[in-house]
Amino acid sequence: MTHQPLLDPNRSYTFSNYFELGFTVDDLVAEFGYSFERKFLTLPQYPDELDRITDLKERIEEILPYVDLENEATRREMLIAPIISDLIHYSHAKLRI
Repeated sequence: MTHQPLLDPNRSYTFSNYFELGFTVDDLVAEFGYSFERKFLTLPQYPDELDRITDLKERIEEILPYVDLENEATRREMLIAPIISDLIHYSHAKLRI
């Protein structure tokens, strides 16, 4: 039995399109010749003091009751951006958006 492709080779897809298609992760990665496995990772720990973490937590907790998080842009701007800013502070990594 021949495997019917999930994706149209004549169509261009954006990253968000893949989520809108409704395929399972296993089926979608198999379409590209990969497999998917869930497992816990042991990542390196930041060795220095996280001097901004308490302030960040307090700022996020303060705004949560007043912000509607159903919109992706709102989540990105109100929750994720402050976290990314602090990650840059600690890691001195260049951010490319």
